[in-house]
Amino acid sequence: FNTINRADTTRVLSNLKNMSYYDQTLIYHNKFVGRGAVIVCPGPSLKKNIDLLKKVEGKVVILCVLHALKDLRSHGIKPDFVVHVDPVDLKERTYNKNGTEVSLWSDWIEDNAFSEVENLVVSSYSKPNIFEAPAKNVLWMSTGLPIGEHLPGKVFDYERVGGSVSHACFDLAIELGCSSIALIGQDLAFSKTGEIYSAKAVMDESEEARKKLKVKSYGADVEVPGWDGKSTVISNNTFIAFASAYSYFARELVEKEVQLFNCT
Repeated sequence: FNTINRADTTRVLSNLKNMSYYDQTLIYHNKFVGRGAVIVCPGPSLKKNIDLLKKVEGKVVILCVLHALKDLRSHGIKPDFVVHVDPVDLKERTYNKNGTEVSLWSDWIEDNAFSEVENLVVSSYSKPNIFEAPAKNVLWMSTGLPIGEHLPGKVFDYERVGGSVSHACFDLAIELGCSSIALIGQDLAFSKTGEIYSAKAVMDESEEARKKLKVKSYGADVEVPGWDGKSTVISNNTFIAFASAYSYFARELVEKEVQLFNCT
């Protein structure tokens, strides 16, 4: 009864079979103590320092959101963890690519050499078909609603839920035991030319699609201070909430002595 009432709105019931078959990310907790981590997001500034990742590949743990994988591929970088905990069905979500309607599954999974991905991290509330992605290893984590106490077996509920896949990467890096965490491509703002994603991550380049994305998905545009504290940039209500969550988590981690760097 408790399982149904707590989990039915988050697809957990549909994933019980997958959750029993696939390992949790829990198996990697504290396996990277003393290692640094870099979280890669597909913001427009990613092109400015993605080349630096090649220099530290193999020395740090690289986690990227699925949407940023194409950028890493184009630079010959293999992330340790690719994370996609978004409940969206990639097979149903489509966009216009060069005049052809394609699904995100086709673009992000089938056309992305996915068999080379070492670890794909999904969620207990992901669309069940994401477990079918042909990565070498598929793992799951419990983000969002804390449901562990309502399920049989041991379930680790991640608590740093900030609303984006990037926050899930951050939470995972903390539990992996990483001593320092750097963010790149986490712009949380539009570029000066109005771009919201890096070149490889753009899904529909039309102005119409861009306006639709901004209005429907992210709320009203807001002018906020830039990284230098002097100039301003255009962001939106959703991105500001994401940034606030990161600031909150950073304050909570003061006692843990984890070094945090925003290298975006």
